[in-house]
Amino acid sequence: MSKERIPVHRRIGRYGMYLLHLPFVIRALRPRFGEGLTVAAIHRVALYPELGLAYNRVKKNANTTLTILLRELAGGEAVHRDIAKWEAATPLDLPLSQLSTLSAFRWIVVVRNPYSRVLSAFLDKFREEKYQRSHGKFPVTPEGFADFVGWLEQGGLSRDGHWDLQSKLIVGPPQSFDAVIRFEALGADLEAALLASGVPFDAARLRAAYPSDEGKRTGASDRMDSYYTRDLADRIARLYAKDFEAWGYDTAYPGSLTR
Repeated sequence: MSKERIPVHRRIGRYGMYLLHLPFVIRALRPRFGEGLTVAAIHRVALYPELGLAYNRVKKNANTTLTILLRELAGGEAVHRDIAKWEAATPLDLPLSQLSTLSAFRWIVVVRNPYSRVLSAFLDKFREEKYQRSHGKFPVTPEGFADFVGWLEQGGLSRDGHWDLQSKLIVGPPQSFDAVIRFEALGADLEAALLASGVPFDAARLRAAYPSDEGKRTGASDRMDSYYTRDLADRIARLYAKDFEAWGYDTAYPGSLTR
C-alpha cells in the first residue's frame, strides 16, 4: 500500500504544540515512570480513551496491526495505516487540563526477540529504494544481512527506529507497564491484556485486522536459521545486549545454527 502523506504545515503545527506541552506531560508521567521515563519516546504512545488504554508503539513489533486494531475496537472508522497512526492521540496532544487522566489508563507495550526483530527490519526495509539510497544497497540475502550487521556495528544501529534498540523507543521500564506483550505470543498476550482492561477480544481477529498490510510480513521468525551464523548471532547479542536484558529475552540463539 502506498504512503499517505500528512501535509507539512499540519506536522509543524502539531510538533510546535508538543514542545509547549512537553514539560507538563513529563510532570504528569513521573509518578508512573519515575527516573526511568524515556522522554524521547513519549510521542510513540497512542491513547485510546474509549478502551482505557495507552499503547506504546514500537516499530517492527506489530505496530501497524495494533494501531489499526485498537482504533477499530475504539469505534474508529477504517482508514489508511498512516492516517491511523497520525490521528492516534498521544499524551502530548492532551489539553493540559486532561493530563491527570493519564494515571487512569492501562499501559501496554509489545516487545520482540531482538534476533527476529532486526532480521525482520532488514528483510522489510531493504526491499525499498528509499532505504537503499539512505543506508546502503544491502541485497536481501544472507550475505547482505551479514554486511548489514557490520554496518550496524559501525554506527548504523541508531540510524532508524525499525532496527534501533527497543529500549530507546519505549517510554519506561517493564515494571511501569500494566501489560508487556510478547510478539512471539501476540494473540494470547494481547487477548489477556484487553480482557484485563474490560475489552472483549478474540485473538482470531488479529490476522484480519488489516489484510492490506500483508505485504509487510517478512516471515523473519521462520527464516532466521538461513540468515544467521554463530558469528552473527554473537554479534547481535552484543549489539542488542540492553534489550535482551531489559525485556527478559535469553541471549541464547532460539533456532539451530549450522554455520
